[in-house]
Amino acid sequence: MSASRDKALYKSTYLYLLRLVFCQCKCTCLNDVLQARTVEKILEQLESSRSPGDQVLALKQLSELSVDGTFAQEFINHDGLTLIINKIETESWLVNHYFLTDFPH
Repeated sequence: MSASRDKALYKSTYLYLLRLVFCQCKCTCLNDVLQARTVEKILEQLESSRSPGDQVLALKQLSELSVDGTFAQEFINHDGLTLIINKIETESWLVNHYFLTDFPH
């Protein structure tokens, strides 16, 4: 009788751990999708916005989110660093004169 009880306890513990791992994977995948969408939104604002204010807001959001490793990797994968470097090098960025005043040093 105790063997069947041990087996039932083992099975319920196994199912609990399986659900826990599944939920963790599901949350991780959902987080990756949300990070990718946020990166795309920020890049769109930086690329297409003609308003310096919108670009500054996108840069501020970028500076806040870039401490998250998943977000930073996603930003790099979408060539975000290349975009920023190219805009700075070609001086085609409307926010150059706002950049130094709006960000803390």
